[in-house]
Amino acid sequence: MNFERFGQNLLDLDNRIVYVGIVNGRYKVMHSCFREGAKVHSDSKTIHNFMMLAPKLTMTDLEKSKPNLGSISSVLIRFEKRVFVLSRLNEHVIIVGLDVEVPTPLPDLIANYIKTAASRAPDLPLPIETVHVSAVIDDLT
Repeated sequence: MNFERFGQNLLDLDNRIVYVGIVNGRYKVMHSCFREGAKVHSDSKTIHNFMMLAPKLTMTDLEKSKPNLGSISSVLIRFEKRVFVLSRLNEHVIIVGLDVEVPTPLPDLIANYIKTAASRAPDLPLPIETVHVSAVIDDLT
């Protein structure tokens, strides 16, 4: 596969895609590219390290569950400043970066559910109930 052409083709398919990275099965970065004018949030070394580490942490380690859950088709990672989708393509992991303005409806919905559930379960002490104990001693004499 021509990685440079593949990356450019992916960028051309959707203007919301700002980054494409391609990592092989040994976590070697085969190619990466940014959309011209896209905001870069890190230096090239940090981006390179992220590209090698993210697939290992998300795809490879989670695939240990393959016998029970099946193959992973993709993983969505949402940071404050960037959204990433990691997806397998044959023996490669494709990393697609998007701006955070791109809606991620289901993960956002679940995140809101989690916040709502947490707000309804504050870490407060349980109310203390007043217990009245009374005893009567019968005079057996």
